[in-house]
Amino acid sequence: MTLNFSVIIPIYNRSEFLTETLASVNAQTMSPAEILVVDDGSSDKEAEKIAQIVEGAGAKLIQQENAGPGVARNRGAQEAIGSYLVFLDSDDLMVPTTLATYIEVITQTEASLLAASVSEFDQGFQPSPEIASDDQIEMSRYDDYLASSRNSEVILGAGMMVVQKDLFLVSGGFTEERINGEDHDMAIRLGTLPVFVQIVSPPTLMYRRHANSLTAQTSKTREGIEFLLKREREGYFPGGRRRASERRRILSRHVRPVSLACLRVGDLAGAWKLYRASFGVHVRQGAWKYLLSFPLTVLKTLFK
Repeated sequence: MTLNFSVIIPIYNRSEFLTETLASVNAQTMSPAEILVVDDGSSDKEAEKIAQIVEGAGAKLIQQENAGPGVARNRGAQEAIGSYLVFLDSDDLMVPTTLATYIEVITQTEASLLAASVSEFDQGFQPSPEIASDDQIEMSRYDDYLASSRNSEVILGAGMMVVQKDLFLVSGGFTEERINGEDHDMAIRLGTLPVFVQIVSPPTLMYRRHANSLTAQTSKTREGIEFLLKREREGYFPGGRRRASERRRILSRHVRPVSLACLRVGDLAGAWKLYRASFGVHVRQGAWKYLLSFPLTVLKTLFK
């Protein structure tokens, strides 16, 4: 199998960051096989801007009616020619050695699934991370993603995911449900693919923090976590009963910060709903500290 990359960038009405994102891909020390920008039904004015930027960057533009980022990523994957898919959000950046690092890691480990090493920056700040050479790569290797469940520092979001194309397509791709959390759903569904690697350093993804990030939308994020819990109850995820504790450990790691975020924004009903939905998962994990402390936190919030 030829080892090369298709970089897939879904976009919806966010042309202001796209030029910088594409420039970071074109600046790679090892060029990708292609760059695919999937416009997910942007408005006429934005779609025109996006088309001009994509053409100027030498990338390929795919246009579709608005269907959500998961469907947009799937469309890119279906048309990709690379042996591995690199998903990149339209407001994030690669560092110059990103793809060279991925090549080195896959060659060393034969991984089918990678998680990028992420460094954050604020809107308006030009990141200039220290770039490490190949012999300085640090990584954590696991038999598969589920096997990484005990490491709370492992994160596998959509915009930091690198996956072998054929295996991604066999999995069915991202859910078409319009939820925050389709990336966590995808990660668990890819959870038994051999081998999974979390890159520790050097940084391979620059994540742009800003108020419009999807992760800042607490209510939608809560609904996404509830969707994942429902999938687990229905036996949708791979691994069966033998891997249940690993899946639940990963799920509980997503539940706790979201339930507390709901409290911070005053959504007590939503926080309590998520607590109830995840109660069985936490009981099986023996997460008594969370189970006992969360109701007390709710009471403190009510009587502030």
